[in-house]
Amino acid sequence: MDAPEPSPRYEPLPRWGHAAVTLGDKLFLWGGRTEEFTDYDKQQLAQFVEVFDVAMETWDQKTSTGMPPPGLYNNAYTILGDALYVYGGWDGQSASNSLHTLDLVTLNWKELTPSNPADAPMKMSGCGMVAYGKNQLVLFGGFGLPSSENGKIQPGSMFFRRNSISGEKGWTNELKVFNIEEGAWSSPKTTGTCPPPCVDFTFTLVDDHQAVVFGGYQPRTGIVSDTYILNMETWHWQKLENLDGTSPEARDGHTACLIEGRPHPQLLVSGGWGSNDKAIGDAWILDVNSGTWRKLALPQEVSPRFWHSAEAIRYSLRLRQLVMFGGCPGTPESGGAAWPKLANTVMLELGKVSVFSTSPPEGGFDDEGAAEEWAVMDMVEGAQFGLPMRRLRERIFLAEYRAAKAEELARDALRKCQVNSFQASPTPTPSLSEREVFTPVSKEEEKPFWVVSREEVEFTLEEVGKGRWGIVRVATYRGTRVAARCLYSQITSEDNRKIFMECMDMSAKLRHPNLLPFVGAIVEGEPIILTELMATNLKSVLEKDSLLQYQVLAIGIDVTRALNFLHTTQPEPIAHGELTSSSVLLEQGRGARWKAKLSDFMTAKFFDTLMASDSPTDIDFINPMSPTRTAVSMIGKRSSRVSVSPDSEIPSPSLKSKRKVSITAEPLDADTLSPKRDVCGYAILLVEMCTRTSPLDISLAYLIESIKWPGVEIVTLIKNCLEPDPERRPDMKEVLRKMIEFDAVVYAAKT
Repeated sequence: MDAPEPSPRYEPLPRWGHAAVTLGDKLFLWGGRTEEFTDYDKQQLAQFVEVFDVAMETWDQKTSTGMPPPGLYNNAYTILGDALYVYGGWDGQSASNSLHTLDLVTLNWKELTPSNPADAPMKMSGCGMVAYGKNQLVLFGGFGLPSSENGKIQPGSMFFRRNSISGEKGWTNELKVFNIEEGAWSSPKTTGTCPPPCVDFTFTLVDDHQAVVFGGYQPRTGIVSDTYILNMETWHWQKLENLDGTSPEARDGHTACLIEGRPHPQLLVSGGWGSNDKAIGDAWILDVNSGTWRKLALPQEVSPRFWHSAEAIRYSLRLRQLVMFGGCPGTPESGGAAWPKLANTVMLELGKVSVFSTSPPEGGFDDEGAAEEWAVMDMVEGAQFGLPMRRLRERIFLAEYRAAKAEELARDALRKCQVNSFQASPTPTPSLSEREVFTPVSKEEEKPFWVVSREEVEFTLEEVGKGRWGIVRVATYRGTRVAARCLYSQITSEDNRKIFMECMDMSAKLRHPNLLPFVGAIVEGEPIILTELMATNLKSVLEKDSLLQYQVLAIGIDVTRALNFLHTTQPEPIAHGELTSSSVLLEQGRGARWKAKLSDFMTAKFFDTLMASDSPTDIDFINPMSPTRTAVSMIGKRSSRVSVSPDSEIPSPSLKSKRKVSITAEPLDADTLSPKRDVCGYAILLVEMCTRTSPLDISLAYLIESIKWPGVEIVTLIKNCLEPDPERRPDMKEVLRKMIEFDAVVYAAKT
């Protein structure tokens, strides 16, 4: 019996001029113009939102609710938070000046009606829009017609009519700002060199206050390749001059997206319609800080196109996925709406690689060593979806480490060249593929029950956190969503492998309601630890809002219970060692109370055991994230950690006097990774919960003095936990008793 034919994958209608934004690892696509553009097509384009799941490589059509925008293509659009904002656009016969927002979680449309319609922009399309701050939308340029409600032209701006006839459509370089909270349009006064009236350019946010305008059509000049930067703090325009002569050809109808943010913003421009009346198939990267362009080599399979979309999704520090969809491939067949339309989806994997040479550049090498460039690593298109991408997702967990290691090796090589006056070549270092990596468990060796096969885990691209020892992403294990932590490490010795296995074995045996449940670990290749997936962490909650007293106590009590359980474990206590707001994971409890679970309790023990070892540590540490609480300095085979700044001045309960508390660096040997160190870390965690401020950002004494809890002696508890002599600090059992007392006092005051 023949196998059934596989069901075809869903693909959106071919289109151009659509809106596309990314949220997490999903691409949201709306609107556009189809081949026929019938009334039925218009209804479909307005009602449905196309969602591309990059992790699963599949399209899905979702039905939206509410009132969508009347203009279906060539809109100005941007994303702010979890919402898509769309302005203007054409419906086939006329333009619009309405502003709509789509909640990308509920897929509900809502029109934003301004309180001052006379100051609104004109009805137009081909304009650009970016989000600025938390509640502002900045609109620039476009082609259209002033409405009867809005006949004003912004002072200082230009409106170039297509003909001299009054009421004729034309091009503008107006700059308008919409305040979402106030629901009002305003016209800021700009300085500098403003772009002339233009259309079909790109307007892209490159950091928290700057946006770049590139290309487009200017009525007096034609299609251009000009680049302008708008500073939205000062509303100052600057035109970037092409000093080295290397830049993209003039184009409009292209796309631009940010592939790297601060401190070195990188803008990728692709495709477009050239001044030679042909579609363009290249891509360029603009280094915003230096104003220089570099051409990005693309696979030959990437066809020329314009009026398409191309959005970058961030995998990790040095990996991006560029998703291209739709557009027009060439010249119209008979004018009007007869442009051929594309429906293929192209995914380009972009990787950041180190580029260096043994010969010194002019002026010598800089302090940072080798230069870095973005390059296309792989391409997947259409029918290839689902075939090579599983291996790609697994490589993502390894690529950041490999890229960082390659950069480190490159910089070492360059510095050797400098030391030797560039006369001797550096000794080649074996590649990662040539090195012995974490030895997998042999078939003869009985695997512990918690060992997970890599084939059983389906990794996604959704990143939920970074810690001192690794990046945490969402994965699926046997049908359940879990958190997968890929460690920043390559373990190469059998001794260290044994330590890792022992720590994971202990994690599998520890069970407590306030400890993050351990699911298992992958021990083949780089180690990956699987745990329960929680909703959020304490650090993220504090970044958004303050905690009420009863919330601080609820979280604090849960953490205390977890630490007390670890500290009373037999035959020997377990110290956490890395207590930070990032390691406290949260889920919603009853009412507005949070339920906390403590993570990383064995991961820190594993790495601290390696660093404190008297034997050579055969492990590579690649850690782009500085730990929240501690500063670690490696000295030979030992290290030391400073938990709090030495000689921190902490006020005593009496306001008449202050006592000097000196918290000094302690050697990081096995006996100093102790429960008493956790008590000190717990006090700092309480300070952060009470003040929403890390003690590393401001004086610890100032923070403690700012805590005012009438009737609750939490400040006294914090100071006792910060005693310089570890023996004078209370144990977690005593801390738990005090926290429960505080909770009872606060509860009584509420009722």
